[in-house]
Amino acid sequence: MSCLRKYVENGGVSPLFKRDDLYNAALDSFSKTPFNDVSISAILRDAKMNKGSFYLKFYDKLDLYLCMMERAGKDKMKFLSEKMSAQKPTYYFFNQLYTVALGSLEYARHDARFYSFWRIYLSEGEALKKKVREEFPKLTNDFLGEMIDAAIEARQINPKYDHDFVHSVIKLYFNNLDGLVKATMTDGEILAKVEQVISFLKDSLALPK
Repeated sequence: MSCLRKYVENGGVSPLFKRDDLYNAALDSFSKTPFNDVSISAILRDAKMNKGSFYLKFYDKLDLYLCMMERAGKDKMKFLSEKMSAQKPTYYFFNQLYTVALGSLEYARHDARFYSFWRIYLSEGEALKKKVREEFPKLTNDFLGEMIDAAIEARQINPKYDHDFVHSVIKLYFNNLDGLVKATMTDGEILAKVEQVISFLKDSLALPK
């Protein structure tokens, strides 16, 4: 499957890491309006960018959307990494997962636009969400993978399950959480749903005490 981001196909760095104005114009639009209703022309007008320059760097609106999510996602991973680094290395893995969920909501609240975008994303159709998941399996996996490896090494995961199986199961649940929550849920309801997932994983994978 070919990549949906032009810069990846051509090599180099995402244009949105160099164009704060375009990133902010895109986030402004996608945080107010569902994907299908967003106007590229309006975004380019706000960013003072012409269509010729845009199509040199991006395939289409989806490409811009994915690049915007990539930049926001990497900023979020940095935020969560700093939050987790403040904890003790021996902190219990399944509590760490909940801290990540809380941190994700905290990050979403630090910029009202991102929080609004996330809520709109939850209401998007499955076809768009599938493209996002396929394009970004590594963004979350690297962060989760380090946590999982540390938990295995600390014998917090039952050794009867092999390394690859543990990684696959935990990432499967966390990378598809958007399928378990709805845009109409309150933050408390979302965290309760995440708690259910973590409790299920703990009951299934944790080393019995």
